[in-house]
Amino acid sequence: MEIDQLNYELSAVKRRTDTEVSSLRQRIVDLELQVTDARKEADEYYRASVEHNTEATALANQVAPLTTSNLHENTLISQSIFNPLTPTVAIWAEL
Repeated sequence: MEIDQLNYELSAVKRRTDTEVSSLRQRIVDLELQVTDARKEADEYYRASVEHNTEATALANQVAPLTTSNLHENTLISQSIFNPLTPTVAIWAEL
């Protein structure tokens, strides 16, 4: 009788551990899927960030010469406004 009781307890423990192992394996699969999804999102974010930085750099490269040109023109105009003795023809000749 005692052997039957021990066999019963052993099989009950085995069922519980099998269920727990199965549950943990499923949890691992779920977590691996989450990691895969997170990596995909990170890759998309990285690509978008690189694209955004490339566009920002290209725009900055386009703006830089325009800003320099505007500063030069504004300086010449300021000089003619604040110094009435500066000939206008000379200012426009520099442009």
